[in-house]
Amino acid sequence: MALVPLLLALASALLAWAGQGFPLDPRWALAALPLALWTGAALRRARVLLQLGFLSLVALACVSALEGALAAGLGALALALMAWDSADLLHWQGEKRALGRVASRGLGRSALVAGIGWGLGWVSSRLRLTLPFWGLLGLLVLVWLALWAWSRAVQGRGGEAKGNRSESGPM
Repeated sequence: MALVPLLLALASALLAWAGQGFPLDPRWALAALPLALWTGAALRRARVLLQLGFLSLVALACVSALEGALAAGLGALALALMAWDSADLLHWQGEKRALGRVASRGLGRSALVAGIGWGLGWVSSRLRLTLPFWGLLGLLVLVWLALWAWSRAVQGRGGEAKGNRSESGPM
């Protein structure tokens, strides 16, 4: 299970490379850099290497998308996000039963969110919007306000703590 993030990082790099048709251009040898960084992070437990590996996977996905393979670039980005999401599995120190439960639930949720993001990104690239600039800006402000209101409503559900009964009352 600890190899799951490494396998996801490998799948992300391979998908970005495959989106270009597996070119033998020497510049694509740099696609091995994210894998080396992820492996170094797994071996040395260095968070900086993990962060650099994630950023290099994102850059690789962006290069693939900008070169014309949008679906492959979005897929590589989704896999990179799943690898980042499961990075804590690299140094798991709990019991195996809990690892299996955490991995299956976490990876399932991560795959769902990444898949929805990939689908929305691909569909939005196919849409032709005829809204003017100010209409799009107004729509963006409305979405932001809705998210703000939703997050405030979720925060307000908690209520006051009932309590630590070991404290004495006011004197």
